[in-house]
Amino acid sequence: MNITVEPSAIREYMFNDRLLDSLLDAYSREMEAVGYAIVREEYLQGKAALCPALRDEQRAALEKAESLCRENMKYAMEFAFFQGCCGFFHQLFSKDRLERPFQGLVVEEILTLPGMARHKDYYKKRQETNLLFQTLSSQLPRRSQEELTSVESFWDEQLYGVLRHAFYIGYRKAMDSVKYSVGTQPSKNYGDMLAMLEYELDYFPNQDIPRQS
Repeated sequence: MNITVEPSAIREYMFNDRLLDSLLDAYSREMEAVGYAIVREEYLQGKAALCPALRDEQRAALEKAESLCRENMKYAMEFAFFQGCCGFFHQLFSKDRLERPFQGLVVEEILTLPGMARHKDYYKKRQETNLLFQTLSSQLPRRSQEELTSVESFWDEQLYGVLRHAFYIGYRKAMDSVKYSVGTQPSKNYGDMLAMLEYELDYFPNQDIPRQS
């Protein structure tokens, strides 16, 4: 076994476009279920109105910005999954439990500074994306700027949704690895731990939450 290749192959098998698309779909269905699909609707309407008004180089800049957003989502998905695993074990073994594990392990680590800057390639792409949107906005009339804002806001919402779902899946995977391991006894605290996390993430009882297989 080539131990330098195998972990990479496993990660590529797990954290691929198929999983990302399933998380995005789950997030979209969730937003529709709670009556908050307006961001996606505004994105579709905004982009449909915006693209015909763009010059070829402006359209290329928009496509590049959206492509970078998706690339960063794949990185964020993997990061949040493993942070979810860490979050479970921290809650299980640490005397000082995190009251809001998703906030501390994901939001503060990859969505805000200074934590975001530690993810160098991700941060570089975020900066490049922001510059593309800012430059494009400066070239557009007011109405088109509003439509561009709808596009940018959509990608920010999607990123947050992917982080949230991936973190939950990682937390559940780590929990299941302990609950169903040979020789271990289920802890009476598991239900409470999961309920606290679901409360932080605003998951609802019986909600259709994706499972990573």
